[in-house]
This record gives sequence, C-alpha cells and structure tokens, in this order.
Amino acid sequence: MRKIFGVLLSVLCICCAAIGLTGCKKDKHIHSFDKQVITDEYKATDATCTEAATYYYSCECGEKGAETFEYGSPLGHSFTNYVSDNNATCTQDGTKTAKCDRCNETDTVKDIDSKLHHSYTEQIVSDEYLAAPATCTEKATYYYSCKCGATGIETFEYGSTTDHNFVNGKCTYCGKEQEASKGLAFTLLDDGTYEVSGIGSCTDTEIIIPSVYNDKPVTSIGDSAFRGCSRLTSVIIPDSVTSIGGSAFRGCSGLTSVTIPDSVTSIGESAFRGCSGLTSVTIPDSVTSIGESAFSYCSGLTSVTIGNNVTSIGWGAFYGCSGLTSVTIGGSVASIGGGAFEGCYKLVEVINKSGLNITKGSSDNGFIAYYALNVKKDGTSDIVNKEGYLFYTYDNVNYLVAYVGSDTDLTLPDGYNGQNYELNNYAFRGCSGLTSVTIPNSVTSIGDYAFYNCIGLTSVTIGNSVTSIGDYAFYNCSGLTSVTIPDSVTSIGDYVFSYCSGLTSVTIPDSVTSIGDRAFYGCSGLTSVTIGNSVTSIGDDAFYGCSGLTSVTIGGSVTSIGGGAFFKCSGLTSVTIPDSVTSIGGGAFYGCSGLTSIIIPDSVTSIGVEAFYNCSSLTSVTIPDSVTSIGGSAFRGCSRLTSVIIPDSVTSIGESAFSYCSGLTSVTIPNIVTSIGDYVFSYCSGLTSVTIGNNVTSIGWGAFYGCGGLTSVTIGGSVTSIGYRAFEGCSGLTSITIPDGVTSIDDYAFSGCSGLTCITYTGTIADWKNIAKGIDWNYAVPTDCVIHCTDGDIKLFK
Repeated sequence: MRKIFGVLLSVLCICCAAIGLTGCKKDKHIHSFDKQVITDEYKATDATCTEAATYYYSCECGEKGAETFEYGSPLGHSFTNYVSDNNATCTQDGTKTAKCDRCNETDTVKDIDSKLHHSYTEQIVSDEYLAAPATCTEKATYYYSCKCGATGIETFEYGSTTDHNFVNGKCTYCGKEQEASKGLAFTLLDDGTYEVSGIGSCTDTEIIIPSVYNDKPVTSIGDSAFRGCSRLTSVIIPDSVTSIGGSAFRGCSGLTSVTIPDSVTSIGESAFRGCSGLTSVTIPDSVTSIGESAFSYCSGLTSVTIGNNVTSIGWGAFYGCSGLTSVTIGGSVASIGGGAFEGCYKLVEVINKSGLNITKGSSDNGFIAYYALNVKKDGTSDIVNKEGYLFYTYDNVNYLVAYVGSDTDLTLPDGYNGQNYELNNYAFRGCSGLTSVTIPNSVTSIGDYAFYNCIGLTSVTIGNSVTSIGDYAFYNCSGLTSVTIPDSVTSIGDYVFSYCSGLTSVTIPDSVTSIGDRAFYGCSGLTSVTIGNSVTSIGDDAFYGCSGLTSVTIGGSVTSIGGGAFFKCSGLTSVTIPDSVTSIGGGAFYGCSGLTSIIIPDSVTSIGVEAFYNCSSLTSVTIPDSVTSIGGSAFRGCSRLTSVIIPDSVTSIGESAFSYCSGLTSVTIPNIVTSIGDYVFSYCSGLTSVTIGNNVTSIGWGAFYGCGGLTSVTIGGSVTSIGYRAFEGCSGLTSITIPDGVTSIDDYAFSGCSGLTCITYTGTIADWKNIAKGIDWNYAVPTDCVIHCTDGDIKLFK
C-alpha cells in the first residue's frame, strides 16, 4: 500500500512540475546588465592607492553580469614613516625616504636642517690650498680644509725652506747677493778698474759677473769676452758695469736671458749678434748709443724697448731679427743707421717717440717700414692698413706685404684699389695660427717665404691668375694635406713645399716648366706625384726624403732629373723615365730601396754619381747605348742586381760604381772603356767572372777588392798597371792571365788570393822580373803558385 502511495505521489509531483514549467516559459524575460548597484554583493575589486574600486553591472532581476565599472576614487599613497638617506653634506641638507603603508611605492623629500656644517681638519698639500710658497726663510703654508673640499682660514706649515730666489744677483726674499761665477778672466785697465776679458776656466752656464775683483770695481765687459760661448743660458751684469764691448756675447746662441743694468752707457758693435735664444731686451735710459749689428740675427727676439737717452742706433743694429714684432724708440734718438731693422719681417708695431720720420727716412734714418716689411722704397707711398692687411704700391704694382689681423680662416681681398696685386715676400711668414687661405684670382704671384712656417695651415686654394710660386713659399707648412696648383702657374720655386710632411698628393699642371731645387724636400707623407708635360727640369733634391712616395709620373718634356731628385724615396717601386731625359743627376734615386727595376731610355747620355746608390731591391737595369759615362757609386749597394750589360758606348766607369753589388755574377767591360775606377766592383761577392776590355789601360785601387767568388778574370792587352789592393781578398781566384804590357803591380794587389796557384804572363821571365811590384803584392798567395812565362816557368816564392 505504501509503495502504491509513493508512486502516486511521484506522479503528482511530476505533473505539477510540468504545469509549473509551462507557466515560467510564458512569463520569462531577457537579462539586461545595465544596473550599477554599489554593494559588496556586486564588488569586483577593492580600491588601491592608484586604482578606484570596480563593481559588476547587474540586471533588474538581481542577476550579476560579467562587465565591470569603476566607482569612487583611488585611496592614494600613505607615507607615514620617513627615514634619513644619510646624504647630507657640509653645505646642503640631505633627503629622507618613506615607503607607502599599502604598496611598495617610495617618496623622497628634503630633510630640513640636516646639513652637517664644515669641519676644517684636513691637511691637503696641493696648490689649491697653498697660502704662501716656501722661501729661503719660511716653509710653505697651506689652508686647512674640510672633507668636502672647502677651504678654511687657518693654516699649517709643510715641507722645508727653499733655495734663494736670485733675480739679477740678489735674493728677492732675504736680499742676499748671489755668489759670483768662479774662473772668469779679468784684465786690469789703465784707470785702475777691471774688465771681464773672457770665460777663463769657468764652466757655469749661468754667468754671474762680480761687481768687485781684487778689491777693485769691475766696470766693463771686454771685446769678444764671451764670444761663441753657446752653452751660456743667462748672464747677470752688476751695476758697476758701464760698457759692454764689441762682440762681447756674439754667437751665444743658448743665451735666453740678459738684464742690462741702468749703469751701462754703451753697447758695442755686434755685442749680442747671433744670440738667437733671446726673446726680449730692454735697453735702459742710461744707454746713449747702440753699436752697429749689436743685436743682428737675434731671430728669437720679439720685442725691444730702446731707452729715452739713446741718441744713435747703429747700422744693422737689429738686422735679421726675423721674429721682432714690436719696437719702442726713445725720444732722444737722432739717427738710425741704414738697415737697422732690415729683415725684421714681422715688425708691424713701431712706437716712435723720436722726431725722426721713420717711414720715409734717408739712408741714415733706418728704413724701418720699408726693410722691416721687405717693401721696396720709393719715398712716395706709405703702407696702408686695409682691414688687417698691409698694402704698398711701388711702380704701379700693388703688394700685400703683411697680415696683422688675427683671423685663422682667410679669404684674401679681391683686389686692391680695383687692381690685381702680388703677395709680397714674407707676407704671412710664421702665422702659425692660420688654418685656411683662399687666394683670389686677383693675386698674380706668391712671393718668397709668403707662408713660411705656417704650421697650422691645412687648406690652401690658389687662384687662377697666379703665375709663380716663390722660393720657400709654403716651407714647413706641416699641416697642409693637399694643394691644387692651377694651370696658370709656370714656375715652382726652390724649397716651395719643403717639409710639408702632411701633404699626400700633388698634381703639377702642364703649364709648369720647372720644379725648383728641394721643392718637395722632406714631404714624407706624399704618396703620388704627377709631373706635367711642360716641365723640362726636376731640380736637385726636388723630392728628397719623400719616403711615402709610391707612384711618380714624369712628363714627356723633362730633359734632366736633378741630383738627389728622389733621394731616399724608399716607397717607390717603379719609375718610368721618359725618352726626353738626357741626364740623371748624382744621387737622383739614392736609397730608393723599394725600386725593383728601371729602364733608362736611349736619350740618356750620363748616369750621375750615386744615381742608384743603395737601391737594394733593384734586380735588373738596362743601360742604353747612348750612355757614355757611369758616375762613381752609381749602382753601389744594389745587392740584388744580378746582371748588368755595360754598352760599348761607355768610356768611363766611376769609383765604386758597382761596389757591394753582391748579387752580380758576371761583368763584361767593353773595349771602349779606358780606365776602371777605384773600388768599382769591390765586395761584389757573387761575381764569378770578369772580362776587361782591350782598351783599358789601368785597373784602379781595390777594383775587385773582396770579390771572394771570382774564379775567372780576363785582362785586356792594353793594361799597364794593376792598382793598390786591386784583387785583394779574391779567395776563389785560381788563375789569371797578366798581359806583357803591365809595368806595375801595386801594394797588396793580389793579397789574400788564397786559391791562386797559376799566373799566366804573356811576356818573358826577364820582363816579369822588370815589373815594378809593391809591398806584399802577393801576400797570402799559395807558396806553390807558378808563373808561366813565354820562355819558361818560375815559382812565385823561391
């Protein structure tokens, strides 16, 4: 019964559920999550220091959605526990830092009133804290300092006292007089005073002349007293001296300091001539006359002040003071000798207190402006300063004579008075700060020494109107890396680019007809050179020492290559000498150790002395039939040269022409040659055979000295003398034929020929005995050596 009741109940529930479901479907709605209910039930995330709280959107039925919205504000950081960072200094407050109570964020703020304040307890010995330097009586003192580096006001002593500080013979600290130099020579004068007459046995470099000698005053420095004492660096002249004699310090090139005391009244002729180390001189008011050439050639002198009582400045007094830039002339000067300032190329400031017209003076009044600036004098035109450039006009020709401005990058004026002009000699000499120059088309020539020693110059643009570049124009412009020579230039002077060590390449245009002596001397950075087709001559030493030069193109019009033209151009590997060349000068390719081959054209008639000396990589050379003479040492030291053919045209071979050519194996000397020079084949250790032509009459001293590999020698029938040591050391020589025309065999001629066992003589035994033989001509020749004569044999040693 219970089972039946349970089943009925289950059926009833199912039916009710079905009836209920049918009713929900009829009343069902779609959720819309657009309600923002701020209760914990719908909270997604709590608020943080930097983020607001978020809540889930909900339906009106109360259902919670998946999307969120923000509500409220971030909580913000909470910094409550600040701790000092311990970075306060003596002069500034430090900082303190706290960590947020809710997150890891930190906050740093200034820690008010935390500065430590100075504590002057440090003793640091450096110039920064020096209060007073040490003297001969006091130690040096320094200020106490704080750890932060601040300087206090209290001082402490350190170190020891110093030596006396002598200036003009007296210590500036304690007043002690400096001890005079020992060993100087003195001469007693008629007035009972002494003069210094010479250096004597004194070895000091800093000379201190005493005011008293043998209890008598020293009143003068005698003529030539210290002449040529180049080791002297300074001289202290006492107040007792009234005159400095002629040439007293002449040639003292090391002299850098001299003080002329107020007691001196006269300075003799050439008194300081050639004292190139002097930089400044003050001639006191006591002096009344300056002798001729008194300071000539003091090239280091930059400024001179001439006292107010000087009445005459002698001829050439400051001649050749090339560094002199300023002169002050006292008010009493009545005459300035001719050439007094000649050659003072940098002199641009003259303060004239005298009444002389020093710009247009007569021959007795100095030529200051004209000679100082190297300008020709016509007495009508003044030097004009135009924007830092000094111009001068002579015979209707304009000259830029000097630059007195301070700019480093220059574009020269485009004309002067609407006309072209020339850069005068020395115009920019020694302007070491100059870095670039543009020379406009209005410039027609660049004078001698125009940019001499402008070591800072890196760039030059030369205008198309320049026709000539003078001697030494860019000498020692070591910063110059490239230069373009325009087609207008016809001549390049001597030494024009000497010692431009930064110069890497040069093209010499076809307009140029001659390259001066030493034009590119010492341009060690130069790598390539192209010489135009109009150049007819390459001057002596033109490319001397251009060790970086690897390529040279010589134009087809060159007829002569000067002596030393490519001296020690060790980087040069090959050179083509054009057919136009007729002579190769002495030392032309001396020391070109990289040169491997050379073809000498048929136009060449002579090879100069040392022309290819020490071309140690040269393996072959062709000497044409046009050559008539080979100079002394022409191929000396060409150790890799294995063969050489000397043509029949050659009449003379100079001394040592092929000495030390250790790779040379055989040589034939043509019949036209009449003499073989001294040591011509000496030390040719690889030479095995030699044929000497029939017209050779003499074999010079040491001609084959040290040719240890020589085994065969044929001597022509015209030889009459065999010179001193001619075959000495030819240890490989076993036999030799000596013609009957030989009348003398000099000392040691065959000394050390340790393999020589047979001498064939084309004369009789009597003829052999009549030959004049020198001392030990056969020293160290084997004792069993036999001489075969036409009428029998004799032993060399009996």
